Amino acid sequence: MNETLSLASLERRVSAQRFPKFWHDLPVRRAAIACHRQVTIAAAVAQLVATFGKARAPSDSALQRLWKQIDLAHEVAELRQVALADAPSAER
Repeated sequence: MNETLSLASLERRVSAQRFPKFWHDLPVRRAAIACHRQVTIAAAVAQLVATFGKARAPSDSALQRLWKQIDLAHEVAELRQVALADAPSAER
């Protein structure tokens, strides 16, 4: 699953959806997603600041919100897989 793009397709109203300031900076977004579940938020922010500079790196809270959305996307995907597995098959 391509997490870089799949976060934008979460089930919610498009008009209410907001993206972090760094969302359109693809190298920063990829690095922020790559750090998910690998290091702490503080360590990830420090690494992103060192790599991209303070102006481009997300804040602690922005990174936490992004990671929360990644976790939510994983939960939704898992629930869909369970629902599909439990759904009666048309072949039966």
